[in-house]
Amino acid sequence: MNNFDLDLDFDFDLDFDFDETKNEQRIFTPREYKYISDRGVKYRHAEKMAKEIGLIRKGERRFCVIDGSFIFGDFIEAWIVENKIKVKELTISTLSMSDENIDSLANLLHCDDVEELNLIVSDSFYSHERHNLMPYIYQELDIKNNFQLAVAGVHTKICLISDHNGNFWTIHGSANLRTSKNVEQFVIENDKDLFDFNHEWHHNIIEKYKTINKSVRYKKLWQEIKGVPDHQANTEQSTQPEKQKRQKPKPKKEEKSDLIKNSDCLDFNKDYAF
Repeated sequence: MNNFDLDLDFDFDLDFDFDETKNEQRIFTPREYKYISDRGVKYRHAEKMAKEIGLIRKGERRFCVIDGSFIFGDFIEAWIVENKIKVKELTISTLSMSDENIDSLANLLHCDDVEELNLIVSDSFYSHERHNLMPYIYQELDIKNNFQLAVAGVHTKICLISDHNGNFWTIHGSANLRTSKNVEQFVIENDKDLFDFNHEWHHNIIEKYKTINKSVRYKKLWQEIKGVPDHQANTEQSTQPEKQKRQKPKPKKEEKSDLIKNSDCLDFNKDYAF
């Protein structure tokens, strides 16, 4: 074999100018960030984003970054309405929500955009809002026997949407339904396998921790107690005035965060040069 005589005598003369005075402090106080007021939160942000994203088709995905003025719950309504989706089932798990989120979901039910709505909220939210928002949830959403509410120890932020055209969307990320005044991110995917995986354990939670007994509605139960025949019960129900659909509030004056303006999304079906 040949012998190789390699001269590995490299002379590196690297001059790294370290200023030790700049590195004496290990922990730095975070820069103060000016939080926006609730007046800066509006529906228009979500509506604009819904238009820009469009309909997510099978096998497609979007990654979105949103600023602190964005209400994720508004986006769900805006995206469904903008794309004219007739939702077969809408299932949401969230740590917390606001009265505006409840109104948004009520809009979808009143306008028949959603056939079935399932909501999972955290037990901490229930304990804090049991005398405030919890009664409001039942009042506004338990109207057509197509709503179920479960309370469990969850910290997830997941939205599952299915329609009658074979679409199965999963929206997941860091954002709760209400604004957090922080930068958040979420992903929208149209993938049946991902949907089925999340749908199974969501409904296991709903089945075990549901709070609404759908087997007998209060009106039907009362009619049974009174001994009212079915045909007469139907007549009585038809004479009841129809509940008016909620009018969507006008968008408030726009205020933008200094950190991220509106939202940015990546389309995973396009090529990007970074």
